[in-house]
Amino acid sequence: MKKVLVLITFLIASCGYQPLYVNIDTGKSEFQKITLLGEKNINRNIISTISLKENPKELSLNEIILTSKKEILETSKDSKGRVISYKMLIEIKAEIKKGDKIVKGRTFSKDFSYNNKENKFDLTQYEEEIEKNLIFEIITELIIFIKNK
Repeated sequence: MKKVLVLITFLIASCGYQPLYVNIDTGKSEFQKITLLGEKNINRNIISTISLKENPKELSLNEIILTSKKEILETSKDSKGRVISYKMLIEIKAEIKKGDKIVKGRTFSKDFSYNNKENKFDLTQYEEEIEKNLIFEIITELIIFIKNK
């Protein structure tokens, strides 16, 4: 029995498992031009997290265009017309261009539904936390998109 457990342990340990982002180097993302459109807060988070660098002197590099959008939708109301729940939607459209030709493009979208709070300050704080989490989820997908050539 012990030999079987040891054998299974070695087989599982040597199956080639490695973390998802092990080969992704986020520190070397250079583009000839970076164009940011839409929500400034979302764009700042993306640029600082991924560490995108602009190098206008290097003509062999591509151009990246990031267009971000955030919407907060009222999803339900009570009989008096007060909002009961919201839905936050964050969408980022990424395009990588070489000259005038779009090499690749993709739209990343995440949403989250949440209930209204009586205290508006708490609601604002909660919405900021939701926004950070949604942006982080999109950034993980965006890193893979940028690094896959």
